[in-house]
Amino acid sequence: MKKCPACAEEIQDAAIKCKHCGSDLGETSKTNVSSSEKMGEMFGLAMLFMPICTSLLIWFWIGGMNLLESPGSKLNLLMVITILGTAILAAIEGSKLGMGKPSDLNKKGKKNSGPVAWFFLMVLLWIIAYPFYLWTRSKYGLKNYLFPGIFIAIVFAASLFIMSSNVNQKIGEVQQNINQFQGQGY
Repeated sequence: MKKCPACAEEIQDAAIKCKHCGSDLGETSKTNVSSSEKMGEMFGLAMLFMPICTSLLIWFWIGGMNLLESPGSKLNLLMVITILGTAILAAIEGSKLGMGKPSDLNKKGKKNSGPVAWFFLMVLLWIIAYPFYLWTRSKYGLKNYLFPGIFIAIVFAASLFIMSSNVNQKIGEVQQNINQFQGQGY
């Protein structure tokens, strides 16, 4: 027995076509799988890199802004871009891996989630779906990035929360100062 390079399911050593995903196991498909694995690793690394870059921007760009530069709206924009960006990358990679196709069945015989499902899952529940997707891609022969994904998701969420709290605190301080000046007749 060996594993199919396309779907990682167990197949006979002599098989020339995978019974699970229908992939051709001839010499030509081996080069296609290796190039798709390289492309998949690039998508995975980009999915890890994007929230790291955003976290750095939050601390070094947003953190250095004054309130007149509207840091809250820029913080929200960075969050939306990161969540949509990782969701789009997951959908593209899922499509290239064949996620959700009729031949893509789990152990219970049900069809696995497809690219569209992963996109909406990541948009709606990013903090959970992001690391879960990075683990699920390992079932398709790519590297498992679950633990880096969990760490990065926590750092990203904490950066957003802390910076948002700091911005709101500064807004509260300014509002309090304005109220004090108005109460003194200025």
